[in-house]
Amino acid sequence: MQILVPVATLDPGEWSVNGAPTTHEAIDEGTDTPDDAGSYLQAFGGFAAGTVRLATGETPSSTSGWQLKVRCTIFVGTPQNMRVRLFEGATELLTWNPNCAVGTWNTRVLDIDPADVAGVSDFADLRVELFTSDLPLFDFFRVSTVDLHLPDAPVGPDNPLVANRLEARLGDRAATQRAAQQSAQLLDVPASAGQSETAALEAELQAARSAAVHMRASGQVAVPVIAPASAVELVAGPDEVLLI
Repeated sequence: MQILVPVATLDPGEWSVNGAPTTHEAIDEGTDTPDDAGSYLQAFGGFAAGTVRLATGETPSSTSGWQLKVRCTIFVGTPQNMRVRLFEGATELLTWNPNCAVGTWNTRVLDIDPADVAGVSDFADLRVELFTSDLPLFDFFRVSTVDLHLPDAPVGPDNPLVANRLEARLGDRAATQRAAQQSAQLLDVPASAGQSETAALEAELQAARSAAVHMRASGQVAVPVIAPASAVELVAGPDEVLLI
């Protein structure tokens, strides 16, 4: 599970910051590890509105299982609803109106409708606006943290980033194989029958290197052999260019 907490203050609004230097730092502990007494935002009388940007997330594996959480209380006064809005950049994704109780901190949870976030693509610019209005003169409204919970990013080829890198790596591998086979053919070194593709390639390259050493020793000119340093690097690392 990815937990995106506030990392930047876009608009402090009318919220009073307590126990922290900035708006986002007052509410960045996360609802799983809140610090209610340590830092919070407070509004009293009238209204308050402020916007924070959340930490950058990775594209999640699903639009299901998203949750928006806020932890709030009314220190003095009567129970009140607040308004929480989630944005992608300037585009509003959803509006939520959680109720905050008097005298006790409560974590309110919104299970987000997948349809509301189906089009989200920029996980570096997710924003939350916290708004409260029509507060009685002596009501003290407090928010200690807000965060967005997302499923983890997919692993392996299902992850777009991994898929792109794997595709590029396999393309490099194919090119490397072709070059190695051409070099082996020039040196008249046949591949070992019955071996796997990678093992055969390694065998060819080893034979090619040996042949090149022999050619050098006999005063002949060896042709370049382009190959990865090992079979592991065919997928896991950058290709090495060897001029033998």
